[in-house]
Amino acid sequence: MKVNEFLNEVLAAAKAAGIDPAEVYYHGGDSFNVSALDGEISDYKVASSCGVSMRGMFGGKMGSASTEAFDDDAVRQLIDGVKESATLLETDEQDEIFAGEERYPTIEKEESDVATTSAEAKIEKCLKLEALAKAADPRIVRVPSAVVASSSSEVILRNSYGLNLQDSGSYFFSYTSLVAKDGASTAVNGKVAVSSRFDGIDPEKIAADAAKETLSQLNASPVPTGEYRVIFRYDAMQSLLQTFWGVFSAENAQQNLSLFAGKEGENVAADVVTIGSRARVLDVDEDVEGQRQPHEEGRRQRQADDPPARPQDGAQAGRCIDRQCRARGWTHHGCADEPVHCRRREVAE
Repeated sequence: MKVNEFLNEVLAAAKAAGIDPAEVYYHGGDSFNVSALDGEISDYKVASSCGVSMRGMFGGKMGSASTEAFDDDAVRQLIDGVKESATLLETDEQDEIFAGEERYPTIEKEESDVATTSAEAKIEKCLKLEALAKAADPRIVRVPSAVVASSSSEVILRNSYGLNLQDSGSYFFSYTSLVAKDGASTAVNGKVAVSSRFDGIDPEKIAADAAKETLSQLNASPVPTGEYRVIFRYDAMQSLLQTFWGVFSAENAQQNLSLFAGKEGENVAADVVTIGSRARVLDVDEDVEGQRQPHEEGRRQRQADDPPARPQDGAQAGRCIDRQCRARGWTHHGCADEPVHCRRREVAE
C-alpha cells in the first residue's frame, strides 16, 4: 500500500473506531555512508527506513501506537494499539492534537542532487579525501577516518481536522580526522563539511582545513593561571554555550532545574551578549523579523537594537520533536534531541 493511501485509510479507520481526533505522522529516509582507510574502502553502508506513528483521543484519553508496515494488518494494529494505550493511561493530563494554522510560511531550500549522485562518485571522492589529507603535510602521520555520506528524508503530518503537511530534504556530509606529530607533540583534529550539492563537498578544502586545524595544535602548552583578555572563535564560543545548554530549557526552568528559573524578564548576561531564538534563519545576517540585511550593516544594527538576553529568548532555535509544535510553527527552548516544553513564537511570514 502506498504511503498516502495508507495514511488516509488509517485516519478513516480511526474515526470509524471512535478515535477522534486522530493524527498520523510518517517519516521515511535513505542513507549512504562510505569510509576510507589506508587507500581502501574500510566501511560501506546503505540503509532505508520508514514508519508511521499514530495518536488519538479514545475514551477521553490520548493513546498512541506505531508501525513499520503498510498493509491492512498494520491499520488494525494502529487502531488497536491506540485504544489499548489510551485505556492503560493513568495520568489526567492529556496532550492536544493541534488543528493547524490557516497558512504556513514557505521555506527556501537549495536544490539537492543527492538522488542523482552515484555511489561510485561518492566512493571516488572519499578515497580522494583520504589521500589528500594524508599528503597535506609531512607531520600528518595518520588519517583515522575519511567519510563521505548522504541522507534523504521525508515527513508527512496529517490529522482528522484536515491538516496535511509534508516536507522533505537531502544533503551530503563529509569529514576527516587527522593525527599529526612533531617530536614529542601529538595533535588530533579534523574538519566537517555539509552541503545540499555534491560539488559543495570539496575534498581539497576539507583536507587543507583539517590539516591546518590539526597542525595548529602541535606544541601547544597551557598558560599560567590568571586573568586574560581573549577572543573566542565561533566554534569555541559554541562549545562554551553548549556546556550551559540545559539552562536555556523552559522545561528545566519550570522544574526548577535551571539557573534561569524565576528570572523571566531579567537580564541574565552582559548588555553586549544577545542570544536569539529564531525558527527560520536563512543566513547569519537575517534579522529577527526575517529581513535580509548587508553583512556589516546587519551586524551593527543587531548589536544596537537587540535586547539583552533573557530566559525566554535564550535558546538557539532547533527543530522541536513535538509534532504539535512543528504544525504550529513554534520554536522550543533546549536541545533538539530531547523533548522540551514549547512556547509560541510567531514565525515571520
